[in-house]
Amino acid sequence: MKVKFIIIILVLLGMVLPNNNLKAQDNKKNVLTLSLTNLFILTPTLYYERVIGEKTSLQLGAFYTGIKTSGVKFDGLGIIPEFRFYPGSYGAPRGFYCALFAKYQSFGLTTTVDMAGIPSYDVEAASSRIVGGLIMGGQLYVEDVVVLDVFIGPSVVSANTKYKGTATEADFEDIPFINLEGTRVGIRFGISLGFGF
Repeated sequence: MKVKFIIIILVLLGMVLPNNNLKAQDNKKNVLTLSLTNLFILTPTLYYERVIGEKTSLQLGAFYTGIKTSGVKFDGLGIIPEFRFYPGSYGAPRGFYCALFAKYQSFGLTTTVDMAGIPSYDVEAASSRIVGGLIMGGQLYVEDVVVLDVFIGPSVVSANTKYKGTATEADFEDIPFINLEGTRVGIRFGISLGFGF
């Protein structure tokens, strides 16, 4: 459902963007946005994009997470470097784009173990993930200042987790949608809102 929603937004952006009469040389050189999708999972993510050529830009994202799900507390940081190419006549950073991205995140995990006849106790682990992929998106300007960015694309995730003390993989097996070991294919999508300057 979320994937269909992102695709619909991209199609709508494609219909709206041709009405924009600005030329590439009129574009802003910097964009600062905040991820709206990540706010729903209490993981504030800030992106800074800098134009480096007529049709290219570099973006760096940074985020912090302190969420708790299925009895497991996540606490950590991550960075997301990205190279964007804007093939349209508007040039960077406006309109449709393709991007290569990488993401590194490191976080600690804490959960409480309850066993019959034994007082409950906390166990901990440290997990790191490396993600890479390709996304397609659209960046729409409103009144030449406000920026709406929508993107989606495939990704590959490689995760590694080290368990501390008496902790085992079984203590964290009930976490939904997150792999703590091995490699898998996923989808990265998002909607960000900010401003150009």
